[in-house]
Amino acid sequence: MEALQDSFWWTATISAFGGLLLGGLAASVCQRITGRAREASVARERDFIHMMVENMPGLFGVITPEGRLVRWNRNLERLTGRRPEELEGARTIDLFPKDQHPGLQTALRQTLQKGHGTLDLELADPEGRRIPYGFACHLVTIAGSQYLVGFGYDLSARKALETEREQLSEIIEAAPDFVGIADPEGRILYHNPAAKQLLGNPKGQERWAWDSHPEEEARRLAREALLQAAEHGSWEGEMRFLRQDGTEVPMAQTILAHHDESGRVAWFSTIARDLTKHKEAEGLARRHLNELAHASRLSTAGEMATQLAHELNQPLAAISANSQACLNYFERPEPDLDKIRAILQDLQAQSQRAGRIIRQLRSFVGRGQSRWQEMDLNVVLENVLSLARLETEGRGIQLHNVPAPDLPRFHGDPSLVEQVAMNLVRNAAEAVSEQAGRGEKALILVTIEAQEEGEALISVHDNGPGLSGTELDQVFEPFFTSKPHGMGLGLRISQSIVETHGGKLWAEANSWGGATFRFTLPRDTPSPLA
Repeated sequence: MEALQDSFWWTATISAFGGLLLGGLAASVCQRITGRAREASVARERDFIHMMVENMPGLFGVITPEGRLVRWNRNLERLTGRRPEELEGARTIDLFPKDQHPGLQTALRQTLQKGHGTLDLELADPEGRRIPYGFACHLVTIAGSQYLVGFGYDLSARKALETEREQLSEIIEAAPDFVGIADPEGRILYHNPAAKQLLGNPKGQERWAWDSHPEEEARRLAREALLQAAEHGSWEGEMRFLRQDGTEVPMAQTILAHHDESGRVAWFSTIARDLTKHKEAEGLARRHLNELAHASRLSTAGEMATQLAHELNQPLAAISANSQACLNYFERPEPDLDKIRAILQDLQAQSQRAGRIIRQLRSFVGRGQSRWQEMDLNVVLENVLSLARLETEGRGIQLHNVPAPDLPRFHGDPSLVEQVAMNLVRNAAEAVSEQAGRGEKALILVTIEAQEEGEALISVHDNGPGLSGTELDQVFEPFFTSKPHGMGLGLRISQSIVETHGGKLWAEANSWGGATFRFTLPRDTPSPLA
């Protein structure tokens, strides 16, 4: 509306200015001029008016009531591509495309009847391009004869702006996302249909930005989001909205502050997207990942069953033998209580060892729900390595770890992090198994380091045969494996687990031989189900 009002204001101003010019011209022509000084004054006035007409912006023309052109400026010649002799006495209507003739004729009749008129028409340049123009016409009397004086101004920029605004309005109105505008105090000025559908559209009722949120989110909007947007220009975050039925909707929201020339906030705009389906998809993906990880843990436990059975048989056999020894001592007339005490202490130690193995196995393969919580990564890795050593020590593989002192606590799912670490350690054990079988040194080193970015870096090094360039490129692809009986899913599952925690998993070839697998974990990763 402002652009349109400005155009009419400008038109009226130019029209009034033109009226003054022509009035002066008429007075000058009609006066009885006597004396050379008066003739010189008239000549100067005529030259001044001619200069003004020729240099005014836009088009200028004077036509008879019959529509014949008698005066014009050079802009009309340039626009139409016609020479002065072609324009002299030409019918004005012939300067316009035929589909513009009805509008022009109506405007001419209106001007003759009312003394003035306005309209928008299109002119064609010599190349045939149609250019929109706004015209203002006035009826004037010069030396007793009536003429129509017209001024035209190019509307291309205004029309382009109007088209752009219309297109933008159509996009916003059709957008599935929530779009809103509020004044600096938070009073709602506009909601698009998607926002009205979500919140309802009570007519005649004043609404405020915080009315769309639960109480605690409304306070957060006022105290954090709007203040940050006003200070920094924008705010982004997740915000819960209230549907018209009172249910809550998680939405990703962006708020922009628009400032006036003085730097004060003139208005706020916002766009928000419903995260319900996104969170449902995330939850489904998370459950699938948990199922895959659990199946992988069961598969790993099955592969370790032989060694675990051997490890359990040792304390069980010791318990059985010591129990029989105790019974034998008790059958003597004078039992040796010191020996019985020693046997019972050994029984306790062996039973604790068996219990520890069983607990570690149950913890590793346990299903349960996702447990996103604070965790000590040193403890998580030690639990994994304690179980892994049951397998590596019996195969002649040295497994060492270097914990990180003073490592802060991290957020994540300990069982999933254990799964990643166990998979990498068992892959390393597989890589060095052949050289261990030959009696050569087989080494696995697990390290954890605190990074400056607030991340933990966990690395699993081995001195096996290493990975070729092709293998480094393909090692995380599903179903890629170098093992004779592998499925090729362990590393892909591990990569998904790490990415769910906001980290990265990658492989490197060691310059001294072997390979290193590393993964990072950010310290404060929110639960994907939060």
